Amino acid sequence: MAASTRCGLAEEGDHGGKRKSTNPSRPSQVVGVFQDASKEHAIEAIEAANKYFDVWKKVPAQETRQVLFKAAAIVRERKYELGRWFAMRWEILV
Repeated sequence: MAASTRCGLAEEGDHGGKRKSTNPSRPSQVVGVFQDASKEHAIEAIEAANKYFDVWKKVPAQETRQVLFKAAAIVRERKYELGRWFAMRWEILV
């Protein structure tokens, strides 16, 4: 499997689908599922992030704070799921 495939970038002609991320020490253990992307999709996402950074950096601090608090709430809601993922990723669980 090519490095770009492991990172979720689709091979030529392979577009639109899902990929599974597995634990390297236990390849049968799926730790996540994510959307496939071509190199062009990745470039498009990076360009969009760069484009909208100029907008985001002008957002008032109070609004930025609200967005970050919402993100923190989502992480708290999913803390056990995220904890399991980190544990599997770094081989903490036995």
